[in-house]
Amino acid sequence: MRLATPSRAAAVAAVVILTACASRGRPPQWTADGHLGIVVATPARACLSIESMLAPRTPVRIADPVSRQHAEATVVGVEPACLPAGAPESVKGYTIAFDGPPPRVPFIGVGSIGTANWRDRSVAMAADVDGDGREEFLRACTSREGVHFTVWHNAAMTGARVWHRYHYLGYDVDPTCTPRETGGGS
Repeated sequence: MRLATPSRAAAVAAVVILTACASRGRPPQWTADGHLGIVVATPARACLSIESMLAPRTPVRIADPVSRQHAEATVVGVEPACLPAGAPESVKGYTIAFDGPPPRVPFIGVGSIGTANWRDRSVAMAADVDGDGREEFLRACTSREGVHFTVWHNAAMTGARVWHRYHYLGYDVDPTCTPRETGGGS
């Protein structure tokens, strides 16, 4: 068996330490499902459901493309009651606390994890949610009993749809969605 020389052992240790430090400082790779989720706020509680494991105090940027409201919040903790009915196992539920005055409740919108600042544009709310230097566009439309939220690259409705989530309301609403918004068209 050959023993490592002190200089070789020091070099190996330095590589291990540098690799660990670099991976700690690097943000996780952006995925739409891991960074975008549904926010539902009632007078009793504000919830985020998302396909991501989040630590308490994680910042959440929130936008509602219908009312054009936006807000900032912070994850408080895991809350199973925040999961929508029938949610897949990959979705986690969290309670959130608004950092300032909450939006008018009841509120349904989209929460993004990261530094995206939602802004009101003429056709949709917009923010650079994936950090590529270009804005993505957030839209909402209704189907018979729920709201479809979509995020688009380059332009709302004509760009590439990168994210879609449906939120069941439990009551009838007038449908406003196009097939592209619900997943039925390309």
